[in-house]
Amino acid sequence: MILVVIIVFEWCARVYYSWRVFQNEKAGQLNADYRLALEKTKRVDLDIGVYSVCDSEITLVAPEFVSRYKTIDLGVDSLRFRDDGINRDAEKVILALGDSYVQAVQVNLEETFTECLEALYHQKVDVINSGILGISPQRKMSALCDSLDVSFNDLTDELIQYAKQGKRLYFSKDVHFTPEGHKCWAEIVYRVLEQQKPNRETTTVK
Repeated sequence: MILVVIIVFEWCARVYYSWRVFQNEKAGQLNADYRLALEKTKRVDLDIGVYSVCDSEITLVAPEFVSRYKTIDLGVDSLRFRDDGINRDAEKVILALGDSYVQAVQVNLEETFTECLEALYHQKVDVINSGILGISPQRKMSALCDSLDVSFNDLTDELIQYAKQGKRLYFSKDVHFTPEGHKCWAEIVYRVLEQQKPNRETTTVK
């Protein structure tokens, strides 16, 4: 009886091991396919650098997510952006600069923080997603804000608070935001913008 149990356990272990190997190989292939699909969208410009062009919608499949990806022309040189177009009727326009965290190919367009922020403003504000893969502008943007005397806000502490509440902000095998992470990010940005909104009764614009 003991021999049978040992054999059964060994057989189960072998099956489980084989399944894990298969899953890891499958995940590795999905990652390779995902990165290859993105690589095919890359363009190189001597003046602009590396950016992504995807005029026809494609589906990106990775171990942790499946997303639809497309870029559009917003009239800035040959660059393409992951946005739903400029809303000419919006009361205000917010330009979201950034890298892959802003462009957010890991989620669908409607799940990105820019679209979530628009929803918080009930579509009265147009938030343009001008994120470009591979560009990390934090230091440059911080220096630019300092030179122009513009407020620069680090949202890390607020994101940590969301994480402590049990929010799943990031994918476990990808350092980018999940749909929930984008939603939390939008809520933080919304609060910051509302707190910094000038008092119209005491502010004079010349």
